[in-house]
Amino acid sequence: MSMEMDRQQQEAPSAAQRVTTPSPVNPSPDDDSFYRKGVKLLHGIGTKRDPQRAVQCFREGYAKGDLNAGYMLADCLSFGYGTARDFDQSFRIAADLINKNFYPAYHLLSSACTSGKGTAMDPGTGEAYSLKVCEYCSEPLPGVDESIRCEALLGTLTGKEEVDWCAVEKIARKYRENSDWPSRHGWLASALLRIADDSTSPSREVMEVIEAGCAEDDVLSLFSKVTVQISQEQFEEANKTLKYALKITPGHPYLCDFLWRVGANRNDDFNKLERAVWRACALGASAIKRSNDLGVKIEIEAPPSAGGWIVCQDDCTENSWENNKNFCPEGPSIILKNTTDKRLRGATIRLCCEDTKQDQTFNLDPIPPHGEISLEMSDFEDIKFGEKLYVRVAKKNRYSEMALDTMQGLDNFRQPIMPLMMTWKSGTFGGYVLQLRCVGDSLSNIVITKDTGATACIPLLRENQKPASVGWMEFSDGASLVPFEYFFVECDGFAPIAGVIKPS
Repeated sequence: MSMEMDRQQQEAPSAAQRVTTPSPVNPSPDDDSFYRKGVKLLHGIGTKRDPQRAVQCFREGYAKGDLNAGYMLADCLSFGYGTARDFDQSFRIAADLINKNFYPAYHLLSSACTSGKGTAMDPGTGEAYSLKVCEYCSEPLPGVDESIRCEALLGTLTGKEEVDWCAVEKIARKYRENSDWPSRHGWLASALLRIADDSTSPSREVMEVIEAGCAEDDVLSLFSKVTVQISQEQFEEANKTLKYALKITPGHPYLCDFLWRVGANRNDDFNKLERAVWRACALGASAIKRSNDLGVKIEIEAPPSAGGWIVCQDDCTENSWENNKNFCPEGPSIILKNTTDKRLRGATIRLCCEDTKQDQTFNLDPIPPHGEISLEMSDFEDIKFGEKLYVRVAKKNRYSEMALDTMQGLDNFRQPIMPLMMTWKSGTFGGYVLQLRCVGDSLSNIVITKDTGATACIPLLRENQKPASVGWMEFSDGASLVPFEYFFVECDGFAPIAGVIKPS
């Protein structure tokens, strides 16, 4: 971090300490302000959505001293709305806003310190800033647009480990009465769904709020609608709603939150839906269009399973179980799509991690017109998902780029691992039979599927089950596994495991 950044990081806390009472910061926005023009373009209020033009309005307004516009610019830079992500610039703007007593910016500083995006990670300072938001933004502020105040306050409250959804509902109702932002519906819908804790039979009010938000293309409302549709097993409709939401704002972080909240649902139809949307989900989806755009769309695809076991023979003694973990973690794939009509040759892919100074470049195989190639993260040695990691596909002076910064929901790529050990025993007819042992919580409803399609189920495995009473797996068609045959293990609440038998 530069000396200038260090200075600004030090200034922000001092500003927080010297503020005692809210004071006017700038004139209240009017419809002719750059801020209001930008908001209308960003959210499609009375006009067509145009995030790029919205960011231009926010930049011009901030340059002329409009702090509401400055807040929106910092927010867009943080999330990548209408512009490339720039966490450092977002932090600098937020610090400047705090020095000018624009209190909602404490929310931006809190997020930056908690995540380490744009500044050094410091959860303690992030929590202190979140308290400032609650302290100064609980009531209307002179010169601060009500929508910004409510968004900052709601974002802070819902970001806590234990959320008071009744308090969120109270603020969301006031927000809905005093704003024209589409998200005013979504916040209330989210709170009401959480309080009711039953999305299978939502109340009439909840559905009215959701539909009002969907009519204004509010992403929060659309995701609430998807949650209801999934709960009611309307998977085809949920798929349509989710795809529409992704079309409006590809890569919106609430998509990740949505997948995390409902990911425990093991319904096969939902799993298909989840897998289908991962590639549309832009955890930094594809490059921002530039004059030198290469025409390569970059996406991330979740792994088909949480990991893989190479299953070896074992004598089932107590000590040997601890040495038989055999876990080989899988990482997500990087998908590169050629969106042009020409064959792409001579391009390279560069993975850069600013925090650890890792930087690797690989030559790419030719990508046919409108074709795609998949690269496994395991091919990139020590490169891992982390802060400020990004991918760049380049050819000469043209390139496509995507950020892969850690964000809420990224842990879906590191799915829960089944607390299970597996070994094999020779089968009656020369093949192999799996032996299973639970090494964590109890497991039940385990389904194992061979690559050839045969399935088998075993009964409950209890925690720390002894080798003498280990579960056995035999397929319903009577055929045991053969050497190097792949199989998948599935169980409620865990990602599937891929396994392969390795003979002695």
